[in-house]
Amino acid sequence: MAEEKIKPIKNPLAKFGDLHDLDNLEKRISAIGVRHYQMRGRNEDDMRDFDGRKIFSAIYGSIINTPGYENDFIEGSRFHHDYSNGNLNDQELALRVYELVAHQIRAAFPSLPHPPDIESVQDMIVETFTETGLISLAKHFQLYRGAKRANRFDPETGKQNLNDIQLKRALFGELGIHEPTKAKQVQLYKDWGCSSIAALNEIVQDKQAFKELILSQNDAYISMMQELAEQLVNDDKVKAIVFAGPSSSGKTGGSTTLARMMTLLGVPTQHVEVDMYFWTANQQPMTRQDAFNYEQPVSIRLRKAGQDLVEVLQGYKINFPHHNFGVESKTNFKPFSVAEGTKLMIDSHMGLNPNLVKPIIKEFGEDAVKIVYIENYHGFENVLEEDIRFLRRMVRDVTGRGHSPYATAQGWFNVEFNGNGEIKARLESADYHVSGALAHDLPLLMYAFSLIEDQKIESGDLKEGESLFPNLGDFMTTTNSNPDAYVRLHRIANNLITNLEFEAEMMMEITEWMSPFDAAREFIRDIGLPEGTKIDLANFPTQHVYGQNYK
Repeated sequence: MAEEKIKPIKNPLAKFGDLHDLDNLEKRISAIGVRHYQMRGRNEDDMRDFDGRKIFSAIYGSIINTPGYENDFIEGSRFHHDYSNGNLNDQELALRVYELVAHQIRAAFPSLPHPPDIESVQDMIVETFTETGLISLAKHFQLYRGAKRANRFDPETGKQNLNDIQLKRALFGELGIHEPTKAKQVQLYKDWGCSSIAALNEIVQDKQAFKELILSQNDAYISMMQELAEQLVNDDKVKAIVFAGPSSSGKTGGSTTLARMMTLLGVPTQHVEVDMYFWTANQQPMTRQDAFNYEQPVSIRLRKAGQDLVEVLQGYKINFPHHNFGVESKTNFKPFSVAEGTKLMIDSHMGLNPNLVKPIIKEFGEDAVKIVYIENYHGFENVLEEDIRFLRRMVRDVTGRGHSPYATAQGWFNVEFNGNGEIKARLESADYHVSGALAHDLPLLMYAFSLIEDQKIESGDLKEGESLFPNLGDFMTTTNSNPDAYVRLHRIANNLITNLEFEAEMMMEITEWMSPFDAAREFIRDIGLPEGTKIDLANFPTQHVYGQNYK
């Protein structure tokens, strides 16, 4: 009888050539016990030996592949003191993080018959990065994880949702960024002379320069969307265009603009907001903080939405949901149908999730769906896209959902966690990429905050001199710790919201300068403008210089 060959266990640390004192490191990892000797894989039959070195490797790999993560070591964060004193290199940081993850594993899986599973452990890594203020590492790890997930074989379609070439671009490019689209924006901002917040500050103080910036940005945005519209109307096979992207990236403004342009080019296109298919409040998944988490695929009935839209395209009338995000978080229904030959413009932050488009592709074929990915790609140096989206979301939540900026900051971890894992990680599967950034929206967002503050003071909700913007200290108390919000707000307070102010009287002129397609209108139209600046947006294109091109 032939002797059974035992497959040698590969040391996961061997792939790193820069680890110091490997034998001692393995002893330290082993000493951090988790009580378990097995781990469950991604399906119930996949059981494997528990190996703390693999978890350490995942953490260390994320650390050494995330340039600039050191900027998250701000005062008040967990590792700030040791880092400032030079006692924390990449290897030591990975070991400290692994120790915290191991503690979570022991707490979450205390019984030996019930081993931890790989997805839960990966969640814990992201949570640990976040809870220690290392949000750049949390972002990188979740993006990498999401891209790997999208690359796995889908038995329903018989293929991968992200092919190997797309995966390599996602993993070895700058994770979560479509570099050609980003590069175009960087060059535009250079041409406009606003590559930094300091340069933008100077422009805002100069009325003529600010006007020219708004006009230039609107011209660039309209040209970008017009070019895309012309490509899509010439493709007779396309039944639906999916407009996808992370929260507050400009999806609604971009998708409605694109639908309108396609209609004006002779191809009727109906905007459809699929995010209305959210489950009602009593059916929504909750976070550990007992808050609603609208940012994950299971929050939306994606398959139901896809099936309904197939019926619409076949000429049937459906009951379309209208979700109310207010206190009651309930859904009403209205009849919905479109004329024959009308294309659908599907607006959804989960538009890259294959479950949404599978029913449409099954009925009409692969060429029936085109996907447009939008992100807030700007050209400001040392400013993250999500920070400006964060400010946009704050204003939108105050005006449209009745949430305070404090509540938005508290829940932003969920937005980024699922945005990185479920949206940005799949961006390479999109057919087209556009930018929803506006070079001028930061000062308008700050103006919106000031107006809301004035209204709150007038109503008595705020005292004179109080700020609507969340206080940094509120997120670092022992009873209400939120390092993710603290780091983001610290970064925004120091990098973005300084001197971006203009006289209120200028708002009348600014609304005249802005194109009817300017997405910044979403952030100013619902908060009340100075007397005389209210505009009939339905008829606005006929009153504006841009209107003559799109009648």
